[in-house]
Amino acid sequence: MDVGVTNVIFRKDEADATVSFSPKGSKPGAGMVMHYTLQLQGSRWVVKGRTEAGNPHGGAGSANPHGGMGDAGALPPGHPAIPPHPK
Repeated sequence: MDVGVTNVIFRKDEADATVSFSPKGSKPGAGMVMHYTLQLQGSRWVVKGRTEAGNPHGGAGSANPHGGMGDAGALPPGHPAIPPHPK
């Protein structure tokens, strides 16, 4: 598994980090990207929340749980609701 931090934006005691995950040796775009909100607690950064971006299965379309391309971000039946990501 290849994991890379592709972007971090710092704001006082919070930060937004973009992290990519992909199988070793895979084609570009075959993995997934997660957006994390971090909070500084003492001298450590702790994950406060996260959202998914792109399709976790490497295909085209959007798996954004907050909407986007039609029903591509729809949750499966019976899945608990996911709270909206603060902007």
